[in-house]
Amino acid sequence: MLGRNTHPSEENPNAGLLQIQDQAPITPFRVWWVQQQSGLSDESLYELQRRNIDVFLETSIAAALKKPGQALEVDCLVLDVSHAEAQAFALVDQVRAWAHVERKMPPSIIVLSESLDQATLRRIFRKQVDDLLLFPAPNR
Repeated sequence: MLGRNTHPSEENPNAGLLQIQDQAPITPFRVWWVQQQSGLSDESLYELQRRNIDVFLETSIAAALKKPGQALEVDCLVLDVSHAEAQAFALVDQVRAWAHVERKMPPSIIVLSESLDQATLRRIFRKQVDDLLLFPAPNR
């Protein structure tokens, strides 16, 4: 609730400025992280939570495809396309179609990829995702 302090005095030189009373808690930023293998360490999850970011992990794109409506409950979808590219792009299409049907804004979509061959890059840009993050392939 905002209140206006209207009487300046020596004790209160900032009178007349809007002041925040009963400050409401800040709503956490919500991320749906869909990756074949959990790529987030406990330390990373803790750091995200410390920054007021709630992360919902999904370690199967096939499972995520069964619940595209969950994407409308989050602010951002982080999606790994490295192992199941066709399924990942199908999830992007489903989320956007679901948002259209529900008349809601789709979440921001960030794609994670291990490689940047021309074909993959072309498909990523064709899907018009919001951002692309590269990460190194694990040593095998």
